[in-house]
Amino acid sequence: MGFNVLTAEISHETNSFSLQKLTSRPADGVMSCWAQKWGQASTVLAGILDRRRVHGWYVNHLLSAAAGPSGEVKRSTFDWLSDPILSTIQQHQFDGLLLGLHDAMDLDCCEDGEDELL
Repeated sequence: MGFNVLTAEISHETNSFSLQKLTSRPADGVMSCWAQKWGQASTVLAGILDRRRVHGWYVNHLLSAAAGPSGEVKRSTFDWLSDPILSTIQQHQFDGLLLGLHDAMDLDCCEDGEDELL
């Protein structure tokens, strides 16, 4: 088997003026996990899949989550998204980890959500 890669995407841009914190409860309708056919799309995941085809990588895509701009992300929502990534890394052997992160997520417990995950 070739290069074995774990991938995940989390995209959120914090609007520091918003008082509404981002939650993961489905009824809130603000954080959604989604999957779609990527084809020639201009996205991080599409770029990863393009590299997979060129280099023969085996890609294990765990999750894609996105939300529009809103206030800080609640810690419980952040954990809901990051825990599967961290537990998968601990339970399985991968040659690489490729994360598609927007790099603008503030948490209600710290300023940099992406740094917290990394």
